Amino acid sequence: MRKDEYTKVKGFDNIYEKVGKNKRKSFYVRFKYRGVDYYLKNFTYHFGSRNASAANDAIITAKGIIANGGNPFEKKQVIKTTLNDYFYIYIKNIQGEDKYIKTKYYEKHIKPIIGNKKLDTIEEEHIHKVLNSPTLKNLSRRSKNTTRMILSPIFKKAIKNKLMTINPLEEIKFVKSTKKKPLESKLVDDEKTVVQKIYNLIMAMEDLELKTIFLFALMVGRRRSEILRLTREDIRDDKVFASYEITKTQIDEKYPLPSEIIKLLNILPNDNPIFKYHKDHVTKQYTKMIKESDIQFSKNEHITFHETRHLFTSIMTIETRNFNLVDKCISHTKNEDRQSTYLSFSYENRKKVFEDYWEICRGNKVSDTKITLTTEHIDNLKKLTDMYNDGLITKEEFLSMK
Repeated sequence: MRKDEYTKVKGFDNIYEKVGKNKRKSFYVRFKYRGVDYYLKNFTYHFGSRNASAANDAIITAKGIIANGGNPFEKKQVIKTTLNDYFYIYIKNIQGEDKYIKTKYYEKHIKPIIGNKKLDTIEEEHIHKVLNSPTLKNLSRRSKNTTRMILSPIFKKAIKNKLMTINPLEEIKFVKSTKKKPLESKLVDDEKTVVQKIYNLIMAMEDLELKTIFLFALMVGRRRSEILRLTREDIRDDKVFASYEITKTQIDEKYPLPSEIIKLLNILPNDNPIFKYHKDHVTKQYTKMIKESDIQFSKNEHITFHETRHLFTSIMTIETRNFNLVDKCISHTKNEDRQSTYLSFSYENRKKVFEDYWEICRGNKVSDTKITLTTEHIDNLKKLTDMYNDGLITKEEFLSMK
């Protein structure tokens, strides 16, 4: 087999194409698995791969056959092209909390109904069956839209690989989620009063596990799923080193802990994960605590568990006059790529923001929060100035990011 007969496919390190006498293309793959080098195997013949992307996806199938003691190249394979097959190929390339959430959603709401159906047999009526299933029927519009968010890239890839001809999502009208009310419009009390009242409510709690979870939400602005997946290995002294596997941003994160949380962690059982309560119980108990408090809200309003972290953003943006620094403290995903590329805030700067916020929670006075201009920060400002001068960002973006 002469390698010069094969043309390497652009964008793939291990896939080659060969044009036959009938002018049809075949796609060949070279890969190594369990110490064996599989050299230029015809994936068009064995797996029906009609393009390089399909051949690349079929490598997983080939490895699965090898792992089970079979030989994927003895004969032409009957390829399984069910929704389940493609979902698990798709989800393998996703990391962190997003992978966990999408997998849980798929396995609960979609897989039992259409998971075993072949891709080319899935029609609009099957999607409606998912959306009207007992587990999804009474959920919010936003929850139902997750179905589209998960299935859309799978169907697009299947169409590209010629495993489907029509996208069954195209004719379905998903209702847009209702826009959330600004936190400020929910409150009668000012925001600093609200965080102090929440702090006092939490500190009076007898359930130490819930108390710790609620303090993580209030004082360090973490998301519920990130809190509940923390292990003892993630905590070192007065800091948390959260791995990309549990964060929504899918990056490793580092943030400080207040003395209140450190003391409670030393009392709680040495379990992994640290917290045992189910997420629904956490939300229910937090909502109950807020609704039974003397916090003044607009009619029929209250603060959700997730919105507690927004109090941090709102208060500390005013205190620091630096929205991007505050956003970085609690790892907001908005503009994350641009901030990661052009902005870098030291841990000490972020820690100072947290420490000032903790004093506000405790009801203490806070001096004017000023961020020391380190060499690193000055370099960032120079980069932003260059970006503005080169027309890469607008004046408004420059002023908000500096």
